[in-house]
Amino acid sequence: MDVRAAGPDVLAWLEARAREGYRFRQIRRQGDTWRFTMGAKDWLQLRERAASDGLLLRVERYQGSYFLFLKLKRHPGWLGGAILGLLLLLMASSFIWAVDVKGAETIPPDRIRKEAARLGVRPGALRYGLSGDRVASLLPALIPEIHWAEVIFRGVRAEIRVVEEKKIPQDLMPEGRSRPGDLVAARDGLVHSFLVLQGEAQVQVGQPVAEGMVLIRGRAGGEPVQARGWVKGLVWYDTYIEVQTRRPLETPVGAPGRRWILQAGRHRWVLYQRNLPPGPWKVQAEEVGLGPLRWIREEVQGVRRQVQILPPEKARAWAKEEALARVLEKVPLGAAIVDKTVRILWETRDALGVWAQVTVLEDIARFSPEDDGP
Repeated sequence: MDVRAAGPDVLAWLEARAREGYRFRQIRRQGDTWRFTMGAKDWLQLRERAASDGLLLRVERYQGSYFLFLKLKRHPGWLGGAILGLLLLLMASSFIWAVDVKGAETIPPDRIRKEAARLGVRPGALRYGLSGDRVASLLPALIPEIHWAEVIFRGVRAEIRVVEEKKIPQDLMPEGRSRPGDLVAARDGLVHSFLVLQGEAQVQVGQPVAEGMVLIRGRAGGEPVQARGWVKGLVWYDTYIEVQTRRPLETPVGAPGRRWILQAGRHRWVLYQRNLPPGPWKVQAEEVGLGPLRWIREEVQGVRRQVQILPPEKARAWAKEEALARVLEKVPLGAAIVDKTVRILWETRDALGVWAQVTVLEDIARFSPEDDGP
């Protein structure tokens, strides 16, 4: 329950009661009053004592199973409805009610849902006993266009994530009816090696090229053809970051507490709570919904918030690792890393700036079809 206290030396009174074994949480000052949360049992024991000590305590908000029980006791119909709703909610949360598909570009999502349904993942299926790893391993065999799949269960929803096999576009296929066109540079770089299968080379090894520049022209004997081949080039990716050497740090304190909450619209009832830590905490919640009702399970972890001051050597090492990780995110899949460079450009007591660059060898050619004209 959330309580507001007014009177002389409220904080000293709270400290004295805490030494007696009473527990107060989330103590904060609001103007001339203090607000905090406490258990219903402690409230019943302390409300008259606080009045005799000259303090005015006022309950701002009731929550918890004790007060919920009192309300339901006055309205037996509510109790039956709440029990029935809770049972329905628990039963409904054991089933899958929706199947989401993410990552599909050319494969129809309904096709993926159909094959997943054959493996047991479908609306109305009992969630327990289903293996997401098993379904994910079998989907590529049922749908050859899928390169990789993952199945995640989130409450009453199943989420299917897929990565499709990358096929050569039709206009790049080596067929006589393919569209004529050139191979052009997909990005700036330095030509390392190339092979012409059809067309005329427009570059040499060691030549710098800019994005859009023609590498292999689609011409053979004066006739337009589809340029075919590959061009490997050295490409540079870089990034610059600024890192603070003073950064906030949250350290877990004690064992996590647990709380179960039933929510209907704007109303929340705490049905169960145990070992809630005092002071600041972080909450991880899992929520299941059925119509207007929400069943929320929370894990509450107490934390100690501090400011971490990194030693100079550790700050430099961490900043270099972070800058290198950022620039590696830009490197395309399949590119070969040739060289890495990381430099600290400036440094002060509280921050430093880092520049990182990687040199990679990758295929820099992309097909550009010939303009058909007006």
